[in-house]
Amino acid sequence: MSKIFKPFKISDRPRKVLTSPDGNWIVVTSRNRKVWLYDVKKQEPVNASWLHQKDIVACGFTSSGNLLMIDLFGHTSEYEPENGKLIKYRDPPAEISEIIYAGLIRPLYTIFPSPGELDQLVSYLLLDQDDISKMQGRGDHSEVHSDFNKIWEPVWSCLAFLVVMLTVTCVYVSRRDF
Repeated sequence: MSKIFKPFKISDRPRKVLTSPDGNWIVVTSRNRKVWLYDVKKQEPVNASWLHQKDIVACGFTSSGNLLMIDLFGHTSEYEPENGKLIKYRDPPAEISEIIYAGLIRPLYTIFPSPGELDQLVSYLLLDQDDISKMQGRGDHSEVHSDFNKIWEPVWSCLAFLVVMLTVTCVYVSRRDF
C-alpha cells in the first residue's frame, strides 16, 4: 500500500521537483520558498532544518548526491541528504541592494498595512470554509489560508504600524512648542 504525503499546505504549492542523480532523493521547492526532501529508499520525508528556509529560491544535487540550495541573496548551502547536515555554506559579500532590502524594505513591509492581506482576513471571517474552497478552485482569492497565525498577520502588522506612528507622533508633539 502506498503512502500519500502532503508536505505543503494549499498556499505552499510546489514549484519544482527534482531527483538526485542516483534516484534516492526527491526535493520539492514551493512557491513560498520552502523545501521538502523525501527519502525514496525509506519512503519517508527527511526531518531537517534548512538555513534560510523561507528564502530558498532554487535547489539541486551535486554529482556526488549532496543537496544544494540557494537563497534570495546568493548564499549557497550544501547538505548531506541522509541527515540534513550542513557541509558547506558560501556567503558572498553583501551588496548595497541586499543591505537595503534586509535593513529597510523588509522591516517596512512587515510594519505597513497590506490591503490585500486584510481582504483575505475579511474573506476568511465572513465566508464559510466551503465558500473559500470554491473560490480557491476557481482561482479567486487563492491565497486565503486557514492557518490561524497566517490569517492574523495583517492585524498584527496594522497594530505594529499604529504603535510606531503613535510613538513618533507623541515624540514629535512633546518636543514641539505649539
